Amino acid sequence: MSSRQGSFKNQSQLRSCFSLMATAIKK
Repeated sequence: MSSRQGSFKNQSQLRSCFSLMATAIKK
C-alpha cells in the first residue's frame, strides 16, 4: 500500500514537471 502511494506521489510530481516544461516550450 505504501509503495502504491509513493508511485502516486511520483506521478503527481512528474505531471507538474511535464506541465512546467510545456509552458516553457509555449513561451
